[in-house]
Amino acid sequence: MKKIIDYLRGFSYDFDKNGEKKLLQDLKKFKLQTFFDVGSNVGDYAKIVKSMFPNSQIHCFELSPTTFLTLQARLKNDTSIHLNNYELSNKKETVK
Repeated sequence: MKKIIDYLRGFSYDFDKNGEKKLLQDLKKFKLQTFFDVGSNVGDYAKIVKSMFPNSQIHCFELSPTTFLTLQARLKNDTSIHLNNYELSNKKETVK
């Protein structure tokens, strides 16, 4: 049922269909140099941003220690991608 509701609302992880690709293409005219990838997961979005903005600095934030290990393995050789094993929030609290 959730998949049906998400489909009807237009929810999609597909970069080419959900508007993220178009947004980044539109932002190219501003020559942005810094990006924040909050909830980086395994780094797919950071890799896309890096391919579209090769001179940029990207700050990745991933809370899950297990997922962070994968993120680190995939992106550790790019010194312009900064990996952080914590999450950003509007509250100061401990997550169990």
